[in-house]
Amino acid sequence: MCSSDLENPRTGQRGAVTIVFDTVSDLQLGEQIAIDFPGGFDLSVAGVDPATRTPSGSDPRRAAESSGQTLLLEMAAAETKGRYEIVLSDVGNPRTADGPMNIGLRTRRADGQVIDADDAQPLRLSLIGIGKMRVDSVVVQPAHVGAVAAVRLRFRTATALGASDEIVLEFPPGFGTGNAQLARVATPSGVLPALRADSLSGMLILDLAEREEAGDFVLELDRVILPEAAQRDARIVVYSRSSTGALVDQPADNPPGIAVVGQLLLRPGAVLEDALGGLAGVGG
Repeated sequence: MCSSDLENPRTGQRGAVTIVFDTVSDLQLGEQIAIDFPGGFDLSVAGVDPATRTPSGSDPRRAAESSGQTLLLEMAAAETKGRYEIVLSDVGNPRTADGPMNIGLRTRRADGQVIDADDAQPLRLSLIGIGKMRVDSVVVQPAHVGAVAAVRLRFRTATALGASDEIVLEFPPGFGTGNAQLARVATPSGVLPALRADSLSGMLILDLAEREEAGDFVLELDRVILPEAAQRDARIVVYSRSSTGALVDQPADNPPGIAVVGQLLLRPGAVLEDALGGLAGVGG
């Protein structure tokens, strides 16, 4: 039985790749498993994860001659024929999912001579396109111009996110977020992220401290300053991105809007004129 699986299957993400296969020949110390990835995968920092399993129990190591789309794993001990479960860490997915996503897999001696050739049925990796955020509700209290307000958002991610990935909140022009504080947050993992403000862009960024499966987030912010002018349908744009800046879940198409209302203020000593001249209730 052979299988291959991407921990994070979205285009542009990074994560672990698990490959399960059986060999029909023994391997000696220093012989290699060659894994050929499709174009677009980034293997520059890929390594062997401790979750890897081999017949001997000894994890192979990445060979120095690995290059391009081919990752060479060198045996750290003699291996009998049998089941391998190779887990590769920090593999980068292509930016697009175009073309076949087949993996080439063979064993070879150190001089490159093939021992077990590719199976006639190639392993395939399945990529999916960029996800889309869903924003269920946005509540602002108080909602009048110039107020120092609390903002409550409920949204749902479509894609799992890794520790150090980010959720970005882009507020409309005129909103002040530089002093915003995180009053309450609920995440799928239950682990609290950190909030920081980007002074250049005015965005608020949630830095995730733990892997988060796709799911519901509830976010309550204090000390958001509302604009000085009324706005009828202001919208907060929410999306997620990887630690390298690649988009993971794009913004929702039509998130709920915010109404920032005007406020009637009377200056001290101001008097409202009696437009009726004291004749209240006079009919025509």
